[in-house]
Amino acid sequence: LSRARYSAHFDNKLSSISLLAEKFNKVDVINLLISLYLEV
Repeated sequence: LSRARYSAHFDNKLSSISLLAEKFNKVDVINLLISLYLEV
């Protein structure tokens, strides 16, 4: 159950990133992905 919740939370982060990707350049998106990865 916790695993399903975690994956859903991660999917929400990814969709938010894809939305942000349209406003920021690719370098900023990569940095954001790295920071999110380190956060986990």
